[in-house]
Amino acid sequence: MDPSTQNPNPQQIPQTQQPYQPQPVLPQPGVPAAAPAQAYAAQPPVQQATYPADVAKPKSKVKMTLIIVSAVVGTLLVGFIAILILALPQIQTIGAANMFMENITTGNAAAAKAQTDDASADSFIDSAVAKLKGAKPVSKDKRYDAKGESLFLFTLEGKEPYKYARVGVTTQQKKRLITSFVYDSKPLTMSPTTSKSATGAADDSASSTADTPTTSSSSCLGANDFLAINSIPNKPNSDGLYNWYDNVFFMADSTDYEYASLMDEWYTKYRAFYQQNKSKQFTIEITGSVNSATPATALASSRAEKIKSELVAKSGVDASRFRINPPENSVLNDERVARNVQVDIVSADSCKL
Repeated sequence: MDPSTQNPNPQQIPQTQQPYQPQPVLPQPGVPAAAPAQAYAAQPPVQQATYPADVAKPKSKVKMTLIIVSAVVGTLLVGFIAILILALPQIQTIGAANMFMENITTGNAAAAKAQTDDASADSFIDSAVAKLKGAKPVSKDKRYDAKGESLFLFTLEGKEPYKYARVGVTTQQKKRLITSFVYDSKPLTMSPTTSKSATGAADDSASSTADTPTTSSSSCLGANDFLAINSIPNKPNSDGLYNWYDNVFFMADSTDYEYASLMDEWYTKYRAFYQQNKSKQFTIEITGSVNSATPATALASSRAEKIKSELVAKSGVDASRFRINPPENSVLNDERVARNVQVDIVSADSCKL
């Protein structure tokens, strides 16, 4: 080696950096050997989800839960309001019947009359208040009719002998009016909602004993003049006339009554009606029925004559009150229709409003 190239100061000789070499660990007596270190591959960085500008990011679970709960609550609320709207007319009708009975039994005749909007019923209400004041009405049954007359049955506690009452309510021009009222010592049932009945059809098992029915003081029939027949006040037609009709059915090809067991009671009711109203202006028209299936006009006329003769004999009606009409041809091709005879109580035209 050329001496001129030697470094005169050995301490300044640069040292070459050597890579680190791990030294093996020698096992020590009584010490378990350590497991060799494992090499791990480098992990890629976590990528964040990205969304297009027109796509909304998912909402949190809390927000989604609130949305679902709000939707359910809103649906239930709308349903409740709809049910309430549908039930409101019935609630108001029930309230009118209960209020009327409260007015009657507490002696508030003026309020009860205001609920009827019918001056012809005033004296009847006065009589009812005098007899039922102090009773406790208890609602027992109802038949709601959104388009016709709703009926309500009551029991009367603490007032003898009258223990039962029935109230009819009708909606007229959005106003609920009392259109029928009867009280009795015997149980009452739901009666037809219209001013007609068919002999043999279900009706009250007992006639009304609500004292002597109050009748119109004029020469024309009024709402309460039919109580002996139907036990509830009648309603006028479009001309203001108070009329009534019944249907009496006969056996096929016969002048025998189909409901013979009920006819004695029927004639008794007409006797009471006539005795109370013989001074009024009305006629009784009787009309038989035929149709294409049974065009027996002679039989229809015989049936009508039978009813007239028995109304004279059993009910005491003056024969001059009757008019027998020619049999009517029904548009219904029903054999039972041809066995019907219609009995009409018709007010005089002079009683029109």
